[in-house]
Amino acid sequence: MSTSSVNQLETPPARLRVVLVDDHGLMLAGACGALQADRVFEIVGVARTGSEALPLAWRTQPDAVLVDLTMPGTDGLRCLRQIRTEFPNTKVIICSASADRHQVRAAFEGGAHGYIVRAAGALELSSAIHQAIEGTAYRSLRNAGTPRREAIDERGPDPSASIRPSRDARTHSKIPALGGSHAFH
Repeated sequence: MSTSSVNQLETPPARLRVVLVDDHGLMLAGACGALQADRVFEIVGVARTGSEALPLAWRTQPDAVLVDLTMPGTDGLRCLRQIRTEFPNTKVIICSASADRHQVRAAFEGGAHGYIVRAAGALELSSAIHQAIEGTAYRSLRNAGTPRREAIDERGPDPSASIRPSRDARTHSKIPALGGSHAFH
């Protein structure tokens, strides 16, 4: 085996750089723990307000940003638009306690690459970010405890669409909420 082959084998794959933006400390802790456990992700920054998100993105150059929809001051939709304008290659996933179809539509119309509810499990959060980075928009909604996932085409989400959850999505319903058994609302 040549020296260059050995060096290629020893080089670990690049980790996906993620910034978290949320005004709830417990949510931040749960999301950090869930993503760090995956080992594919590197948390490169945490912001507690939307106004902190853009300067943090400039410093850290993330692959993805997970943004809380409702924050005081600069809300998640405004933060989303700012990040998409300044960093068109960075994927933005909105996180919210609400699965309201109007909020979901507003997020995707604003340029979100994914939308996930806070009740989602750790594996679902990881999947949402992976899919966003791979170019497939991700929407996860919980209805009576059952997650729904669907790929969103370039026209945006169809809030009236209802699909049967995949085998993987049904598995996610057995996973505790981010950060353990705590509810994040």
